[in-house]
Amino acid sequence: MINELNNIEKLLNENVATADHSNLQIQLEYLVQQLIDRDFVLLLECLYRIDVDEKKLKAALQENKDEPAKIIMEMILERWKQKADSRAKFKQDDQEIPPAEKW
Repeated sequence: MINELNNIEKLLNENVATADHSNLQIQLEYLVQQLIDRDFVLLLECLYRIDVDEKKLKAALQENKDEPAKIIMEMILERWKQKADSRAKFKQDDQEIPPAEKW
């Protein structure tokens, strides 16, 4: 699991900020399809760790049963972007923190 999750996280970290996501989408969809075919439990563990919304994912998969890897890939990207936005929003510059409050 660690290898697959590390591969997914590495792909996301390297590519999520770029404007062109086509390469990332292709690679991520391929990884997801491999997990669907070979180790579905591992895919579920990865989705849990990435924190993909289970209810939204189930609903999306029910609506379109033809391309599960693509749907899962899109949900992973969406969640990763949310995390990146949240980190950027709440990131504080060390210089804004008074010296008495720094750890």
